Amino acid sequence: MAIHQVFKAGNVALITGAASGIGLEVAKLCSGYGMKLVLVDEDSTGLYQTRQAIGETAGVRCLTVDVSNVDSWQYVRFKAEEFWGVIDFLFLHQSLYLCGIWQNNTVWHKRIAANALAFMEGVSWFLPGLRRKTTSTAILITGLGKRVFKSRPNAAYAASKAAIEAFTEALHEELQSTFTSVHLLVPEQACFESSEVMSKFLQQKMLAAELRISLPIYVIKTNEKFKRKSRTEDTSEDHLEDEAPISKRLKTEPRD
Repeated sequence: MAIHQVFKAGNVALITGAASGIGLEVAKLCSGYGMKLVLVDEDSTGLYQTRQAIGETAGVRCLTVDVSNVDSWQYVRFKAEEFWGVIDFLFLHQSLYLCGIWQNNTVWHKRIAANALAFMEGVSWFLPGLRRKTTSTAILITGLGKRVFKSRPNAAYAASKAAIEAFTEALHEELQSTFTSVHLLVPEQACFESSEVMSKFLQQKMLAAELRISLPIYVIKTNEKFKRKSRTEDTSEDHLEDEAPISKRLKTEPRD
């Protein structure tokens, strides 16, 4: 199977939110190709478990850092480059929901910092190094799936994710003619046969240079090929259509 050229032995991947979930699976994916890893999360126990799950610890470095604190990113880049040099693949995966009422300013600011500002700050610190590379590099950022939002509706959370989606789309356009591809990963509470299926699906979409990678509700593995259930065959809630880019979903109304 053809893969995105960033997945190559010796290349360096920095992954936030690496202590569990999608962050863990992407860490396994990168390690499987012999990439060197910098795993970042504030959950030190989870990072240890991720490192053990990968098995190959010689090429793995862990940083216990709360990247929702934008001031932490200078330290993260310094340590990453001290470990392995300039990175090739930046995966920004973190989602802070936080229970609390909309009027709570502390909670609101924490959501915005974790789900939007932290990602933007991370890109600002690592993009110069990525741009200096003369080989394929990639940035993958987690957005907000429609199904996930419907299960936990919250205006502040949605605002933070909408901001990072718009940012990612703009970055994708800005870097079109460079060696750096930019992708938005949109989880839809996906059900896969295995983590390997999810990883292969992700690689296919990145190789195709798709901006919006929507992890669908069902991906069926048949004879080593992946088939989406047709929207025309089933229009129930369990088969969610791909969302249009946010720039096409937003409508501009004239001011009075």
